[in-house]
Amino acid sequence: HTNAVRFYTELRGRSVARFAAVCSAGFGTAALAHAIVMVAGYATFGGATQGLILNNYHLSADALATGARVATGLSILGSHPLLFTSLRDSVLSTLQGTRLGNAVASSNKVWSALTVALLGAVTLVALVATDVGFVASVSGASLGAVLIFVIPALVDLTLLKERKAGGSARALVARGVVGFGCLMAVVGTVVTCLETFTDVFSA
Repeated sequence: HTNAVRFYTELRGRSVARFAAVCSAGFGTAALAHAIVMVAGYATFGGATQGLILNNYHLSADALATGARVATGLSILGSHPLLFTSLRDSVLSTLQGTRLGNAVASSNKVWSALTVALLGAVTLVALVATDVGFVASVSGASLGAVLIFVIPALVDLTLLKERKAGGSARALVARGVVGFGCLMAVVGTVVTCLETFTDVFSA
């Protein structure tokens, strides 16, 4: 989804209807595959199921699990450039009009340095954060709330201000949604950290 705009631009014979059909097929297939793996994993290991189901299997004795680890590694190697490109594009878009943004736009060396810095930061986080379940939970709790509640409400507020309706009831509701989204992001992140690093919620 982070490359949705790029995919739409590169889609042959693109139209909203065709893009919707392609997305439905792609996300539907992915959702079905994930559901099968999740159900099978939990049915096998129950409450002992780890965030990365492959960690439940022996490191070398299970040939199928080893093959799955290799396939996962290849998937990460193949998808990482696509995800990183979206990250870099977002950073460059945010920096537009700033001194650093102008430097990146006018110098290939600065552009390359920024790319290496971003890649290094992502790699460092990947080396330190080894619990996939924790990473997924934190990103879902924080970024999920922001994407679902905060950003749409901010876009709506911007449009309302352009229409000179910044003081309307709709704008008030939008501000409330922004506050609610920020609260949910903070609460979700805190709860995830407490569940992972403390025994606060243990029976």
